[in-house]
Amino acid sequence: REGSGHRDRLWAAGLHAVATSPLVGWGAGGYRPAEHAPPGVSVHDAPNIVKAHNQLLTIAAEAGVPGAVLFLV
Repeated sequence: REGSGHRDRLWAAGLHAVATSPLVGWGAGGYRPAEHAPPGVSVHDAPNIVKAHNQLLTIAAEAGVPGAVLFLV
């Protein structure tokens, strides 16, 4: 069974969230793809979608780049 095929959109939203708040992120639970999608990118707005479909990208969106680096260490 195939997925929704929207990983590229979720990743775009995650990258946009990181780009707009790279140092501190959006806080734990503060990243929602539908709220952080870049202009022109449509992401499903279901409230239960709270991940970028990539753990490191989700951590970077919520904790900033320094938080993501600490996660890797």
